[in-house]
Amino acid sequence: MFIFKREPVDSTHDLEKLKKFVAETVETMLITREETINISEEYDLALIFSWEGKYIEGSIYQWSTLDISKGGTVASQNTPLYIEKRYINKNEDTVVFIEDERIKKLPIKNLQIFYVVCELIRIFDVEVISNYKYKCIL
Repeated sequence: MFIFKREPVDSTHDLEKLKKFVAETVETMLITREETINISEEYDLALIFSWEGKYIEGSIYQWSTLDISKGGTVASQNTPLYIEKRYINKNEDTVVFIEDERIKKLPIKNLQIFYVVCELIRIFDVEVISNYKYKCIL
C-alpha cells in the first residue's frame, strides 16, 4: 500500500511548464500515432505516451536511469516509475501502475514534480480540431 503525499509545485511558472511538457507529448503522439518521448533534464524525468488501440498509455521514467535503444525507442529492461492507461471508452476503468520503492528515492523537488505530472496524465483531455490537429487540455 502506498500513500500519495502531494505538495504544491513551487510556482505557477513550474505548473505551466509541466502542463506544456505533458500537452506537447500527448499532441505529438496523437499526430504521429507513434510512441513519443519527451525529456525534462531539469526534473530528471522522461515522459512517454503511446496509442495502444483502445487506450492511451502515459509513462514516467527517471531520465538518468533510462536506456533508449538506437532506434529511439525505450528498451524493454526499463521499468517506469508510473504508468497510466486511459481507455478511449470512458466507461472502462483506468489502469495505474506505480513503482513505490524507486519513487521513494527521488529527491524532494523531483518527487513533487513527479506527483504533479502523474496528476496531469490522469486529468488531461483532448480536443479534436481537425484531421491531424489536436489540442491537449489541462
